[in-house]
Amino acid sequence: MSVSRRWSATPAAPLPATATIRALTWRITLLNRPPPGLQIKLCAQAACFPLQGLSGTLQLRTPHPAYTVFHFIYSVNSHGPLMPALQVVSNQLNVNYH
Repeated sequence: MSVSRRWSATPAAPLPATATIRALTWRITLLNRPPPGLQIKLCAQAACFPLQGLSGTLQLRTPHPAYTVFHFIYSVNSHGPLMPALQVVSNQLNVNYH
C-alpha cells in the first residue's frame, strides 16, 4: 500500500534565489499506532529521503534549492487489508535554509 498527499506552503518572505536547504525537521501525527513495517519517505523531484520515525531532523548532504517541493510518501509492506487503516492526522515539515 502506498499513499501520497500534497500540501504546499509559501514562505512569509520571498526567498533569495541562491538559498539552499541545510536541514529538514518533520513531525507526523497518526490517528493510531504505526503499523508494523511502516516506511515513510520525504520526496522531492531530484531525490527521496527515508525518514526514521514519526519525528526527527535530517541534515542534507547535497544542496537543494530552498523552494524545493516535497511530498510525504507512506508505504506498508503487507498483504491484505491494513487494520486499522493508516490515518495521518498531520504532517509538519520545517525547512532550514541558508
